Amino acid sequence: MRKNKITAVILTGGKSSRIGRNKAFLEINGKPLIEILIEKLSRFFHRFAEFTPTLSGLTASRIIISTKNPKPYLYLLTSYAITRCPPFVSFPRKRESSNSQEGWIPAYAGMTSGGVSRIRIVRDRFRNYSSLVGIYSALKAVQTKYIFVIAVDMPRIEPKLLGRMLRLYKDYDVVIPETSSGMEPLCAIYSKNCTRHILRQIRKGNHKIIDFFDKIKVRRIKLKKAGIFNINRISDYKKIANILK
Repeated sequence: MRKNKITAVILTGGKSSRIGRNKAFLEINGKPLIEILIEKLSRFFHRFAEFTPTLSGLTASRIIISTKNPKPYLYLLTSYAITRCPPFVSFPRKRESSNSQEGWIPAYAGMTSGGVSRIRIVRDRFRNYSSLVGIYSALKAVQTKYIFVIAVDMPRIEPKLLGRMLRLYKDYDVVIPETSSGMEPLCAIYSKNCTRHILRQIRKGNHKIIDFFDKIKVRRIKLKKAGIFNINRISDYKKIANILK
């Protein structure tokens, strides 16, 4: 395990009931949100690339896409590959089980065959989707001790905030921004020390992310101004599209 290194994780939630489509592919200036985030995160995480062995060689993953359905994202493996080549799909041998879930789904998908990719796709380990399942699946998949998690509908991540989080994470299990509305668990850093607490919570059917925080060491970063903006409605999308133009 690479103790002091960190992997970025983009959580994707599939089709939004309010917006009516997958938010990852909403476009701003002709580019989908998923690609906007990948390019923003690449500026911060190029120093933290982890080299993961696959059946075909090494994958240099500094950014992970956590998803229930890998298929719509497979094109990114080629788009962001160091060596361009067709995608190769890999699955783990170990299976997860949970009394509160309906079976198991393979956890990893989308390695790059014969080359090195900047992107890795991790498939949820449980059939029932939740952000907590996505965080757990990513923690189990990476070789680094820490992950930075961000939802795909948060393309306006402030560089100053991210830089501050990256300076603090080594001394805590969770580093999380807090606004007047509360903590922001979908823009936070998590360590592998969280894994067993998350699994226990999932098995109990509790998918509220912050409910295990009393069991680990948490650093809150209080924000005077809202440095985080996510897209929940079409009006939010139009607003942020105007800001980022």
